[in-house]
Amino acid sequence: MADKRLEVFLGGRHVGTLALTADRKGAFEYTDEWIAQGFSISPFSLPLKKQVFIPQKDYFGGLFGVFADSLPDAWGAYDMTYSSTYYGEHATTVDGNGRNPGEKELLAVGTAAGIKRRRCREITEQVKECVIHMLSAWL
Repeated sequence: MADKRLEVFLGGRHVGTLALTADRKGAFEYTDEWIAQGFSISPFSLPLKKQVFIPQKDYFGGLFGVFADSLPDAWGAYDMTYSSTYYGEHATTVDGNGRNPGEKELLAVGTAAGIKRRRCREITEQVKECVIHMLSAWL
């Protein structure tokens, strides 16, 4: 397997390195500079000290929560808009679809906003490819 590392930045400052271990967990280590002048990005699981941190429990697919929460997905929006009504409709919808909006709905919204259909498709594909690429190490 190729070397799988991500450099973590916050506000243009190098926070540390996130690396995929052989057992597919996200190991994290702060930079010396961040330790000297930064803060803990996750006080309970990543205290600010010189150490390689590896998740001991698999709550977030081998990642620390702070990184899992920052991945591009719809869970945040889903959690905020989910309704416990009979059909589980969301408080917000995409072109009237609150249960499972997809490419059709995204194209409708984009074209209604004045973006050409071809460009909407390109944007949808770029986002899809980006998400697949970014999550491929964790799937």
